[in-house]
Amino acid sequence: MITQKDFIEQCLIKYRFETLPEGEVWEDAHYPTPRCKLGEDTTPLWKSDHAAHNVIQSEEIGHPCVFGWELDYLTGEYAYLVPYYHKWKKVCCSIAGGVAKEKGLGIFSEGMQSLGGLTAKSKKVGIFSEGMQSLGGTKGGNTAKEKGLGIFSEGMQSLGGTASMERGVGLFGLSSESKKEAEKRGGRTAGKLPRWTNGKDNKYCENQPGPEWYRGVTRKNRCEA
Repeated sequence: MITQKDFIEQCLIKYRFETLPEGEVWEDAHYPTPRCKLGEDTTPLWKSDHAAHNVIQSEEIGHPCVFGWELDYLTGEYAYLVPYYHKWKKVCCSIAGGVAKEKGLGIFSEGMQSLGGLTAKSKKVGIFSEGMQSLGGTKGGNTAKEKGLGIFSEGMQSLGGTASMERGVGLFGLSSESKKEAEKRGGRTAGKLPRWTNGKDNKYCENQPGPEWYRGVTRKNRCEA
């Protein structure tokens, strides 16, 4: 990669023998130190040369000095700089995102997170894209279950069941035949789980429900009329 110094010298030599092409304008390029590093000295360059200089400067100092407009001018003899432009533009966006998150700006500002989620949902991108809903739901559900969040938090299971019963959804919205099949499947699954009892009630679950519970089953007496 050519250095800033050599590039600027080549531009100054070119300007001695060539007139300003149609469509070009003069701009002040911060050299040798970019404005983002508090540089104050500038050198007049054609806009296309200014674009190339920003990319070259980024490579030389190891810091993004590109702003987005440069790409339109990286053609012809400057086309080789396009991959470097994308490299430093990506770094620039990453830095800007970190600053925004730290200061709570943009999408990280109060109220914007939910707005971003609604936008993603309306456009069906991210976790709302085709095939991602079930994957995201599975991962989110496992995390919630593991940490006892959402419907897995204390007291929420029964509340969710009550709401399902009132609305006639889930298990409560099935036909009698479908419900029987679901109950059979649930029974087969529960039968594989350890059985616990407190001497009165029985439960099927992986872990001990409480200190008064122990492995086993209590047979209840049935009164016959």
